[in-house]
Amino acid sequence: MESVLTLMKVFSGNMNTSQPILSSEDYSCLFYKIAELCQIHQEFRNNLEARLKNWTPDQTFSDLFQFLDKHMYLHEEYASNYPRSISVLERCRREIPQFNKIATNIKMPTGETATLESLLYGPLARVTKMTLVINDLLKHTPEVHTDYQVMKMLHSHSNEFLQKQTFEAPRERTKSFKSRKRYLLKESYLVEWNDGERRLRHVLLWNDVIICAAEKSTRTVFNQEKQKGQYECKWCIPLTEISLSAFDQSEGEPQVKLTGAEDLRKLKKEISMIKTQVRRTSGQRNFKKNANKHKKALQELEAHMVMASPNLPFHLYHQHGKTYTLLMSSDYERIEWNEAISRAKRECTFTPSLTSFHLEKIMAKCKRSRKVNAIGSFLLKDDEESVSGILKVIVKKATGLTEPKSLCCAIEVDSYGMYSLMARTSPMEASLEPEWEKDFDLEVDGARSIRIICYEIINGKSEFYDRGFTTLPKAKQMKDKSEDFVVKMEKIEITISAKYTCATKTLKRVQSRKKLGVFGVRLQQVVAREQFEIPHIVSLCIQEVEERGLEETGIYRISGSSGDVTKLKNAFENHHRSCESIMKQTDIHAVAGLMKLYFRELPEPLFTNILYTKLVDALTLTDQETKSSTMRSLVDKLPEANRSTVFAIFNHIKRVSEKQSSNKMSLQNMATVFGPTLLGPALSKSASNDPLQSIVGMSDVMSQVGILSYLLEHCY
Repeated sequence: MESVLTLMKVFSGNMNTSQPILSSEDYSCLFYKIAELCQIHQEFRNNLEARLKNWTPDQTFSDLFQFLDKHMYLHEEYASNYPRSISVLERCRREIPQFNKIATNIKMPTGETATLESLLYGPLARVTKMTLVINDLLKHTPEVHTDYQVMKMLHSHSNEFLQKQTFEAPRERTKSFKSRKRYLLKESYLVEWNDGERRLRHVLLWNDVIICAAEKSTRTVFNQEKQKGQYECKWCIPLTEISLSAFDQSEGEPQVKLTGAEDLRKLKKEISMIKTQVRRTSGQRNFKKNANKHKKALQELEAHMVMASPNLPFHLYHQHGKTYTLLMSSDYERIEWNEAISRAKRECTFTPSLTSFHLEKIMAKCKRSRKVNAIGSFLLKDDEESVSGILKVIVKKATGLTEPKSLCCAIEVDSYGMYSLMARTSPMEASLEPEWEKDFDLEVDGARSIRIICYEIINGKSEFYDRGFTTLPKAKQMKDKSEDFVVKMEKIEITISAKYTCATKTLKRVQSRKKLGVFGVRLQQVVAREQFEIPHIVSLCIQEVEERGLEETGIYRISGSSGDVTKLKNAFENHHRSCESIMKQTDIHAVAGLMKLYFRELPEPLFTNILYTKLVDALTLTDQETKSSTMRSLVDKLPEANRSTVFAIFNHIKRVSEKQSSNKMSLQNMATVFGPTLLGPALSKSASNDPLQSIVGMSDVMSQVGILSYLLEHCY
């Protein structure tokens, strides 16, 4: 409005000349009530700024809101004259060339140009913006607060005012927008962290605004039926008013409650059970009816997976101080949104005026797209198309660089459509064709694609450089044979290879023929030979992880290079004198992987085959005191070497979890990683060919994680 007031003064001064551009009648009609409105809002802003500078928790603003409400009649009078002023504007532009030149090329304080038509719409747009802000304030103001009732009254009056208006905002906000239309750049169903809860949102990035919407009927979020008026806008921010980094006045970032690994495993178990039922009923009489029932169940699980899986916060900061937090499942997804918003902001030079009418029109356009994400189609596909077991990935080399760079790669693999970080290469020295030749054994479940994020090392820090993905072939095409892929990115190409080993072959539990070996040899035998309380390899791994890896993100979850793990394994197998020094020079994730490999290759699990079934039975006890004492007594029955090793592992796991704010590995996450390794018995050959083994195996894994979690949290 200040720009209109400035222009108004220019025309007012011109009217005193011998050849005025506008007549006094046209001038009065065009700028009707502008001076009064500008004075009211300037006074409100000045008083508000003064109070905010000296803000205290007891500060109230009810008199300022009353002041705005008292002068709402000025907006009503302005609105009643608005059609006449636009009519006068159009006539003057046609009849007065000099006026037309001025009215279509008004310089703004920002250096941009605007039209008089768009500026005259400003007072009406201000009411819309004020209504949205008051609505947001009401959500976060207790009803007993002094300001609440006054704000509610102002919100009611401004809403009534807007409902009476039928004007559309001018198509041109600035001259640069003349030839542009609003179009959608990116959209996705994301999880918003709001008031301490996860809420499913449809986030839409347009070329001028970002909108966060919610389904009005949550029961049908995941079907494909179109419904009239299905979305409602929760918040919208013009791109010119948003930032990806915090302002000085921004709210603090909220503490997000992360979803535990056990909860995700439970969801995957339910998925496995339903898919097994589908296979069992295939070809039966009521297959079609059952298939629809199973499809509906999978769609419900899809909703739970989408809500529970994302744990990485992505913050958006409004220039007025509000912070919005969206949750994403992977860095790749965060980078995608960061790039899309940054690019849109660079190209956007106008601030749109959005009324509730315009928001409804935008929401109506969203009906054409009702796809949550890729997960739904993944759940409904045949298991033969996905990979579950060990995926051996070799990151080979990068090509296409125009100048030498020091690069490293992060590998993300999906599980039923939701991605997580699985491995990371070490940085290479600056080169035109970096060759990593690093191999990783990744434990995957329902994987169909691989994402690679490439980072450049600058002054010791990792900065995003490029990204790309590739779809995996069907499991049977990669089974026990290597497949090469070229991941094409925007700047470079990265060559990788992958080989798949099915889940039934990953836990062999085979006795080693090498009597003086370390791996595949009974634990009691190793301890007796070494004359230590616990195997020397275990104590060295624990020591090294506690020295270098306690604050390493994803320790024990992120895979180390299988080549490095094999090198360490061979050193211990051959009783190399410098095992300890080799370990100190090896990536810490490989050291963690070595300890997991040691326990996985024991011919009998650490908790023994005999006690495993008894521990499973004890886990089902309902009386907590009986359950705890039974669990303790069973652990006490372990052979002395096993029991000592169990206690050493327990103490180590707790020390790792104490640093979960840094390493993101809670007790539950550690139990998820170590449960199958420490408790899982080997699968028999007959079981590996059983079509129902996937559901049995998943149930066993849940039990193993549950046992270890209970022992850690309630017994020791």
